[in-house]
Amino acid sequence: MVEENHSYSEVIGNPGMPYLNSLATKYGLDTQYFANAHPSIGNYFVLTPDRIQTGDERFPGPISDDNIVRELVKSGKTWRTYAESLPNIGYTGGDVFPYEKGHHPFAYFSDVLSTTQANNIMPFSQLSARSTLQKRRKIRLPHLQVSSLPQLRVSRDLLWLREPSAALPDIAYAGLVLRCQVFCGLSLENRHLLHDLATLGAAVIEQWVKNKYGVRLLIMVVPHTFGGYLNFNCHLHILVSAGGLKESEGRWIAALWFNKQEIMEMWRDAVITYLRLALKALACITKL
Repeated sequence: MVEENHSYSEVIGNPGMPYLNSLATKYGLDTQYFANAHPSIGNYFVLTPDRIQTGDERFPGPISDDNIVRELVKSGKTWRTYAESLPNIGYTGGDVFPYEKGHHPFAYFSDVLSTTQANNIMPFSQLSARSTLQKRRKIRLPHLQVSSLPQLRVSRDLLWLREPSAALPDIAYAGLVLRCQVFCGLSLENRHLLHDLATLGAAVIEQWVKNKYGVRLLIMVVPHTFGGYLNFNCHLHILVSAGGLKESEGRWIAALWFNKQEIMEMWRDAVITYLRLALKALACITKL
């Protein structure tokens, strides 16, 4: 089981995680193991083909080096991975929010791609149904959530107009503004924060709407500062569809109402989490 983005002190001894702590107490606890790289993708490769293949989360693959799948098959053993939010069994494609391929090294191996071994890549929802049938080597991999920043990137499920000729669908839209004054003192030395700010805002809106209505909506985000300055009045202009697709029912929900207080609280928590992680990972320069 692989989890990330929380420190040792947040997990070990945390009364909110009794089962994981019981495993650490009953079996073993290694206290001198640390990540090899940032962002996540390099660490997942250290665990599986035993070396950092890349630090670029947009790395397309494939990887043909010796890896854990090759060794398991060679020794006559079976295996499966269970990845949170994986779109379907055997999926080896790119990001589909909140699933992130960079957290799933098995999707890069030449031993898996376009072979029957790909059928061993499972959505996490399949674990309980199959675990009682037979014992296999299982690895659970996390999906992408707001709390996993600063690795969050643009999801292809979000609507971004990349071409001048692109046209918005002929449906009603609503406009939202999210402000983030805390970024103002940091953005000059950390210009990448403005890109992350836009992605974070889109993720917050998408997650809130999914939790509230269970629908998927269209989103376009434009980061904005005062004039050409990067350190004054940082905010986001967000254009969202006034309705959303209820996939479970195959219908369009025509009216969505946005709760300002709930969204602002979620936005504040996401920004604070992001900055804490960025500072901790030394991905953010500060003169404070």
